[in-house]
Amino acid sequence: MSAQIPINRIQNSCIVNNANIAVQNVSSSALDATNNWWGMPAGASDQNRAGGDLIGWNITSQPHLTTIPPNCGLSDANWIPFNEQELQFAINQNLPYLRGLNFALVDMLKGYGAKFSLVAKPEYGGGMGEAYIR
Repeated sequence: MSAQIPINRIQNSCIVNNANIAVQNVSSSALDATNNWWGMPAGASDQNRAGGDLIGWNITSQPHLTTIPPNCGLSDANWIPFNEQELQFAINQNLPYLRGLNFALVDMLKGYGAKFSLVAKPEYGGGMGEAYIR
């Protein structure tokens, strides 16, 4: 049996690519997990919000980092983020029918193509979707 060491803060970390809940709080005190990169510019996913890696209950994750910090090695990630200019160029040149797009991430699938995870701006409903290029 391993002992649980209580902590009350996780900050300036790169928390990405976890298969299940990335951060859980077993304490009755709130866990401060602000200013972390959760794998998406929208922040962490929780019971009320879709985003990057999933967090459990009683965890404060806002505000969050909206860009990848230097301590987060992209070589370990399975996606490549677009910066705003690259995304806008791609939309204007190749996807002119999309309006209200907040951000997109692309996952290069070896031998298959690319999967785009798309999130609409809040004023357009904040919906999420996926698009594929094969």
